[in-house]
Amino acid sequence: MTSIGSVTSTGDGAGVRRIDAPDGVRLVVPTMGTMASIRVDGPRGDTRGLEGRITAVVDRLDREFSRWDPRSPASAVAHGRLRLGDTSAEHRAVYALAIDWRNRSGGAFDPHRPDGTVDLAGIVKALAIERVGAVLDDLDAVGWVCNIGGDVLVAGTTMTGRPWTAGIVDPADRSSLIRRVRLLARHRAVATSGTAERGAHIWSPLGDQSTSERFVQASVVAADIVTADVLATAVMAGGATAAALAASEHGCVVLAVRPDGTTATWGLDRQLQTRRGAHAA
Repeated sequence: MTSIGSVTSTGDGAGVRRIDAPDGVRLVVPTMGTMASIRVDGPRGDTRGLEGRITAVVDRLDREFSRWDPRSPASAVAHGRLRLGDTSAEHRAVYALAIDWRNRSGGAFDPHRPDGTVDLAGIVKALAIERVGAVLDDLDAVGWVCNIGGDVLVAGTTMTGRPWTAGIVDPADRSSLIRRVRLLARHRAVATSGTAERGAHIWSPLGDQSTSERFVQASVVAADIVTADVLATAVMAGGATAAALAASEHGCVVLAVRPDGTTATWGLDRQLQTRRGAHAA
């Protein structure tokens, strides 16, 4: 533990970092193969053990749905050792939610891989963020931010009363931003899907698209993180048709990046503030 003035920083040796400051708490927690970065401004509730509560919520989902863990039910279903109908009620409910989103996205989002096996990764991370958000809501804070793997959900405002903002990284230059998004009450979540960091990992259940419709990155701003995350994946799979549907049917703001670096937007793009070249802090 280190202490500088009135700021106290702690770590547990497992990658968890916590900073307690007069205006709130900052946490960094390794989870789901990435990092969760959390900021809570002006909490009135008890923040003791907050990192443990967050880890418990996310790890529970990871144990159930990770296809990387050979012991998980998701892995057993994928490899034919367990029938989907024999999984837990929660597992079946998440699958049903994913199927509902397949219908609502015009088929662009699909929880089945091309080989027919079930893969719920496209919705589980968003559910983890949503459930962490419920934990943070209990703190009765002025505001908070939860960022897991670049997907962001916020509530309230900063301690100074300003709205939260999130940066959308340029896929061609990870040190720069192409836009800065102002997250407000009606649009308090943003998720980005793309090929820059993980390569081509998104399949299109709709078949080949025209070259003009293909994107290397898609960001969706929505009222909730599940909608944002699912539709960001759908836009990557379904192209401009899926982007237009996200804006017209789901009230989202969409920013997509074409292979040549040009961008296209759908929805109320006045929330997209900063132009290409801003520094990504």
